[in-house]
Amino acid sequence: APPPPTARECNAAIKSFGDAGDLLSALRLFGRMRRLRSTPSAPTLVTYSTLMSRAVHLGKGLVAVRLWGIMKSSEAEIVPDVRAANILMNAYAKLGLAVEALSLMEQMRGGRGGPDVPPGVTPNLVTHNTLVDACCRAGVGAGVAALRKMEEDGVDPDATTYGSLIAGVGRKPVSSDPLLGSSGLLGSSGLPTPVGRNDPDVGFLLMDEMVQRGLRPNDVCYCALIDACGRCKRVDMALRGLRMMLRQKGEEKAAASARNRRVH
Repeated sequence: APPPPTARECNAAIKSFGDAGDLLSALRLFGRMRRLRSTPSAPTLVTYSTLMSRAVHLGKGLVAVRLWGIMKSSEAEIVPDVRAANILMNAYAKLGLAVEALSLMEQMRGGRGGPDVPPGVTPNLVTHNTLVDACCRAGVGAGVAALRKMEEDGVDPDATTYGSLIAGVGRKPVSSDPLLGSSGLLGSSGLPTPVGRNDPDVGFLLMDEMVQRGLRPNDVCYCALIDACGRCKRVDMALRGLRMMLRQKGEEKAAASARNRRVH
């Protein structure tokens, strides 16, 4: 009989199934790999990370969380890394589980470790951005509190950070759950407190803070701003956001033309 496929070959197949949207076939292959434990086909950290990321991408966050539990209880004692932890964080974000996301971040902060991650696994920019996204689903105030924590950890936010924050403006106000922190916005941005739905000015203030940091808003930020204004039923402010985007695009086009003239 031919030898069983290696874990690397199985992982490639799982990736292909997931990319094609066939999560069921990927899970079936994973099940066969589990039955072949203690062989070259046994699941590895790459197996779990690949399958979890495809599950989250396909809107099956609960499947990703269950896979994490299976991995943690595995006899193979698979040790998760920061990439795997970020995928779990993303699953929590998509499911709106802000408290679970905060708990995971606390385990990672300073590399202290905990039930989900071993000591030494520290958060990176992706981890922080995903936490901001998770918290914003509870309200933009919680998202900004996560941003301030990010700054305390010495991690600089980027356009993705602010895109998530601006998108949170049109969502419900921050929960009163003490684990999510205060609904007040910290720092010197001049943002009002408390904040939440029907307050599109917060989106523009976040955009201003972003520019003050030297970050240039991208299409995702502008689309989030316009959408938030629409959710707040402020068509006038949505048009203001659209004009800002068109003005920036015009400036970028003019700058590109000037550079081309200098080259030629």
